[in-house]
Amino acid sequence: RHGEEPKVLDNQNYNEEIAKLVKENENYNSIAILTKTASEAKELYEKLYSLENMSLNITYEEQIEKVCIMPAYMAKGLEFDVVIIPNYNKNNFKTVLDFNMLYISITRALHKLYLLK
Repeated sequence: RHGEEPKVLDNQNYNEEIAKLVKENENYNSIAILTKTASEAKELYEKLYSLENMSLNITYEEQIEKVCIMPAYMAKGLEFDVVIIPNYNKNNFKTVLDFNMLYISITRALHKLYLLK
């Protein structure tokens, strides 16, 4: 991966932080917000729906926009310029499957990776 070192950000207001990161990285072609589950993706999409060029991708039929929110398992095989992973904490990753999904999420980033605690 080329680019900056991954950044771990500690912010209790994910919505504001994600919106800020999307704005800061708007010059990139693709930004993915990767969640652990589809329900987390839906919930986050409902809170951030006002962002431009954003899609919720919880099935393979939906068109991926410049900014997309999807569960990690949907991102396997895809690459994004910027990846944002909300809810990055030890309580959210307990099983081998959880860590595999985290690995998939982290390795999708081409240039920038943000982990939100």
